[in-house]
Amino acid sequence: MSSHKTFTIERFLGQKPKENRPIPQWTQMKTGNKTRYSSKRRH
Repeated sequence: MSSHKTFTIERFLGQKPKENRPIPQWTQMKTGNKTRYSSKRRH
């Protein structure tokens, strides 16, 4: 990846670590344990 990034790419990459987390417990309770894990999780 180049050191010169557009703002769009930089914002996109900055968002990714925040999205890479397990689903909140209240989501599991709300859906009745249908969603057990985050499908968009990486690694």
